[in-house]
Amino acid sequence: DYDHHRHVCLLRKTSTDGIHWSDREILADLTQSGHPLGDMLVSPAIIFQHGMYRMWYVDDICQGQRHIAYSCTTDPHDWTEAETCLLNGYDINPWHIDVSFIDGIYRMIVFDRIDLSLWESRDGKSFEYVKSLLRPSKTIGSFYYQDLYRSCLIKTDVGYRVYFSANDTFKTSLGFLEGNLPERLHIVS
Repeated sequence: DYDHHRHVCLLRKTSTDGIHWSDREILADLTQSGHPLGDMLVSPAIIFQHGMYRMWYVDDICQGQRHIAYSCTTDPHDWTEAETCLLNGYDINPWHIDVSFIDGIYRMIVFDRIDLSLWESRDGKSFEYVKSLLRPSKTIGSFYYQDLYRSCLIKTDVGYRVYFSANDTFKTSLGFLEGNLPERLHIVS
């Protein structure tokens, strides 16, 4: 029951070498009444860009309509009031997201319990639907038979790749899509 998961905090650990990590630091405690981020923060995607932290997240986990919220800050202990992002061109109820800034465009991958969809934005607040990238296979034995949770889009030296986690009802696996453009990806593994 998700109603009992309401002690939500945004945490950070830092490292200069990727091996030794700092102690856990609380950046935002959403149990504080009137917190500018709201009272729920699911699947945060954070980009540090030009001295500013930019964060997108799903604003709820209940069965109703969820939204993608945006906040930013130069001090990660003091976030701006969350704004709801506009999603144009496709009706979704987002569950897990990731945002990348590639080639001067914010590109968001959204899993809404139906498919992984690709979205683009110039300002990071108003996103346009590009296309559906992948749906669960529904083929028994497929590693992505049932669910496609969190994903991540990156640009490589030969094109683009989306890494995603998937579930076949017994175990969770990682897979990836690859192609020469973000809207022309095919499943590789």
